[in-house]
This record gives sequence, structure tokens and C-alpha cells, in this order.
Amino acid sequence: MYRRYSELTISTSPSPSTTQHTVRFSTQIIDTTVTNEASPAEDWIRTVRAAHWGGRIIVGLDCEWKPQYSRWAHNKVATLQLCVGNKCLILQLFYMDYIPQSVKNFLNGNDVILVGVGVDGDVTKLRNDYGLVCGESMDLDQLCRDYLGLLGQQRLGLKGYAREILGLNMEKPKWVTMSNWEVRTLREAQVQYACIDAYVSYSVETHSDTLFTVIFNGSDEILTTVTSSGADAEAWVAEVLRVHRHRLDRLVVGLDAEWRPNFSAGAAPNPVALVQLCVGRRCLVFSLLHADYVPLALANFLADTRFAFVGVGVAGDAERLADECGLPVADAVDLRDLAAERTGRRQLKQMGLAGLAAEIMEVEVRKPSRVRMSRWDRRDLTLDQIGYACVDAFLSFEIGRRLFAGEF
Repeated sequence: MYRRYSELTISTSPSPSTTQHTVRFSTQIIDTTVTNEASPAEDWIRTVRAAHWGGRIIVGLDCEWKPQYSRWAHNKVATLQLCVGNKCLILQLFYMDYIPQSVKNFLNGNDVILVGVGVDGDVTKLRNDYGLVCGESMDLDQLCRDYLGLLGQQRLGLKGYAREILGLNMEKPKWVTMSNWEVRTLREAQVQYACIDAYVSYSVETHSDTLFTVIFNGSDEILTTVTSSGADAEAWVAEVLRVHRHRLDRLVVGLDAEWRPNFSAGAAPNPVALVQLCVGRRCLVFSLLHADYVPLALANFLADTRFAFVGVGVAGDAERLADECGLPVADAVDLRDLAAERTGRRQLKQMGLAGLAAEIMEVEVRKPSRVRMSRWDRRDLTLDQIGYACVDAFLSFEIGRRLFAGEF
């Protein structure tokens, strides 16, 4: 069932030059600032940067201008819309006395990717109309066509992609599309329209099929979240803490990390690409390399001294997470040492994860080198990679759980 655009409501503040709006779109609440002043724009950028410190920032971008009914007419961009997560800025460029340097730096930032359907045209018009130079941009049209498997010249536009990819029904009434965007005080319908266009652009780019069910050994179904979204990672942590709230003092967490292999002798290792966490039948595969931001909730989770993070060679993974990603792991427990201690069989210290799975769980695990040595820095992981990453974290959890519980 599609969620309808018409469910939007809006509330405004009374300031004539800057208004704060709450735009409701389906289940989402989008905090929206409409302004023609420099200071609120700078505040918005400061807030966004603080929330995404150290990571790439995906920004939904769109522009509106007064309709041109003559081939010789040239109307300048009236509004520039930027959206990151649930925060939107509608900048009325047409009425600004000057464009602050922070806005210019943001649009041209090395850590910013501007996304939208037809975004290249908007970027060109911003440069021609206001001398604004934008940095990296990504037109979502080809990305969406590839995602949906569209052939030839078939294009759906932002409304169609929102429907097919996000399950959202955007109403784009012509009387709003073709309205006068140069009015000093935008109508509520214009604010809604402008905000939602930028929000959907952001959401389409950051969307993926994040939930997978990985089946191990024919019976274990592992619900796996595969994402580069900090919000998704934060939601996973919150769900684990809620489900296991009565046993957090003895929580066992399977932990693993992946990075792209380096085949050059003596070369430094490639950066950590993924961190995998598993508790019970819930697994998180989080792309650190492509993350929009790393949530504080995840950092706090890894640093919680009540939890035992278990894996084979987990100390090395923990060291790299701390050194490269600023994510220290409070209690990293190597399963080889734990298995040798709990079973009294010192030879288990020499085994890998597959060997421990055979000894403790009595299951056979195949770890194909074509997957193990594959490109873990891909933005979109293959199904084989997802299965491999999930199973590694799940086995780490299950072996650790059984060893701590004496079930071997």
C-alpha cells in the first residue's frame, strides 16, 4: 500500500523573513526552515555538519523558479532546497542580500554529494544565475533506472521513482508546480512541495533493500540489516537493547569486520569497509566506508563494558575499529582462547571460525575464497557477500553463546 502525500500537515512560525515549519509526509516529520537570511542558513548547515562529523553527507537538492512562458525569458532560481535526513532548508535566493560563505563552502564541499533527478541542470542554473559552484553531484535518474531494471529511454521522474522504490505517492499538482516561486511569502502548498521534492531525492539515494533473511544450515533464519545509513544502524542498536533489556549484563555480541584485500606486497591495508554485529537472530552489516554518519548509539554500544564482543581474531578487528573509525570496543573476547579455556582443549587455540563451528556447533561451514577475497568496499554488496558477512557474525555469536552457557 502506498503512503499518500495528501497526509501532509504544516505549522509555521510568525517571523516574516524566516519561518520554521513542520512538514508531515506519510510517517515522517521533516523540520523545515524557509529563509532569505544568512544566519538561519548558517545555523542549518552547522547543525547538519555537527550531526555528520567525519562522514560523507548525502544532500537532496532541488530548485524552483518562476515559470517561463517565452523561449527568450530567463527567470532566475527563486528557491534552493536542501535536505539531509529529516532536516530541510528552503533558501529564497531571489531575496537574499548576499549568500554566506558557509553555504558556498557546503555546496562545494569535498564531503558533500548533491543528489536529485535532473540535478545537473539545477547545478548549472545555480552557477549561471548566482555564481554558486557545486562540488560532487549525482543524477538519480540512471541510478533509479538501473535499480528498477528499466530499459531504453523509459524514465519515471521523481514521482514515479518515489512510488516504485519508496512506496510513496507524491501528489505534484500543476497549480503548485507552475506557481509563482518569486513570491516573498511562499504558500503552505509551495513549502510542502519544495520540501518533499528535496526529501524524496535524499530518501531515494539513501534507500536500499536493507532487510534480508539469511538462512544458515537450512534452519537458522537470521534477519539481517545491510545499510550505510546511520539512522538504520541506530535503529538496530535500539531494537537489540529493547529485546534484550532484561539480560544486558551478560549480552554476547558476534563481531567481525571486512575490508578490501590488498594484493600488493608491503602495501598498507585498505580501510575497514564493514562492521558486522549479531545478537540472537538479528544481524547488522554496517558499511562504515559509505556511511552518511556513524551514530553515537553505535559507538556507545561497542563501548559498553557489560557486553562481550566475540569473534576469531576479534582483537585485531577491534584495534582497527578504534584506530581508523574512532570506535573502541570495550570487551573483545577471542573465541579461540574462550574455547580452549572452557573445553580444556588447547588445540582449539589454533582453529579458525569454520573449525570452531565444526567442534562447538557440529556444523560444516564453507568460506569460499572468491567471496572472502572480494571487494568489500562496494557500495552495493552482492548477495554472496551479504550471506558471508552475516554468517561470520552469526557463527561468532552462536559459538560464544554456547561456550559461555556451557552448551558444547
